[in-house]
Amino acid sequence: MDMEMRNKFAQGLALLQDPFEKLLQEFQPDCLVFDQFFPWTTDVAAKFGIPRLVFTGSSFFHSCVIAYLREKGSCHQILMTKKPFVLLSLPAD
Repeated sequence: MDMEMRNKFAQGLALLQDPFEKLLQEFQPDCLVFDQFFPWTTDVAAKFGIPRLVFTGSSFFHSCVIAYLREKGSCHQILMTKKPFVLLSLPAD
């Protein structure tokens, strides 16, 4: 997915916040479980005093690789070559 499409996707997900808040007022759940595609749920959960759990579907190794590629600023270039590459280090934190 290119960056323009990714940005449109993120903007679309953000549009769900208001209708979601209305659902919370109506159903008053005990807990929320969301993934990283809904970062606004942190504020919504705090607003309604509802505990929130974050589910990350990808592995920690995957998250480290993506962080490494972003840090190096070459994520798109490396992924577009579709060739194997060597990680010289992984993020420590």
